[in-house]
Amino acid sequence: MAQTTPLAAAAALTIVFGVTGCGQETVPAGQVKAAVARAVVKDTELNVRGVVVTCPDDTVDRGSSVTCTATLTSGGGSAPARVTVTDAPDGDIRVTLLSLDSTQVATQVRDAATGRLRQESKDIIGAQCPVLISSCPGTRVKCSGQIGSRLYSATVVATPDGFEVTEVKPVKRVADVE
Repeated sequence: MAQTTPLAAAAALTIVFGVTGCGQETVPAGQVKAAVARAVVKDTELNVRGVVVTCPDDTVDRGSSVTCTATLTSGGGSAPARVTVTDAPDGDIRVTLLSLDSTQVATQVRDAATGRLRQESKDIIGAQCPVLISSCPGTRVKCSGQIGSRLYSATVVATPDGFEVTEVKPVKRVADVE
């Protein structure tokens, strides 16, 4: 039976950045994308060159919000980012990254694998999950790990209340991989 991990695992990181071009009615998407990339870097402590951001329009009106998508080029996942440009003359760009706490997800995957594969905790080597995991309900990601000499894969699904580890299955033994 899958156990739901509470929404506390969903990181709603909001970061505020200043906007250049005071007095303009719109903000170029380039500035918005740069703000989202900086938010991802701050959240994940990764290099900004490894982040690709897509937004729906070329500009964002002051006083409005859009949802952009941040993707890690290294295959580390993706997550939406809600971007609001305040309507003050010297308005700010507020970026809210809608992602799960990947460290907490990996911990829950490891714990679920230990129980479901009936291994002792002393045999745990770890679990690896994407760095960016969308917190949008229904989002599915694959994680992997190793317990003793056994490799496993796990499926994690974002829920309205957090996330669930829905499947854990053995893949191969390490000796079989070499």
